[in-house]
Amino acid sequence: MDEELLESISGKDENAFNILYRRYCQSLFNWVLSRTRNRIISEEISQIFWTSVWDNPYKIRVDSKKSAKGFL
Repeated sequence: MDEELLESISGKDENAFNILYRRYCQSLFNWVLSRTRNRIISEEISQIFWTSVWDNPYKIRVDSKKSAKGFL
């Protein structure tokens, strides 16, 4: 699940990052857009968020099912 992906991302595994990104990018963007109501700002926030995931994947928490969905 997501826990293994995050561990791989901490080792700079681009494939693991791409899997996690594809899994959550649209729902995260939609959530940000619902808060900002501005597409450009939402894109910038999303980009910053995903950059931080690449740089610091250990900051993302997973639940008992090893999923990061609730955190994201």
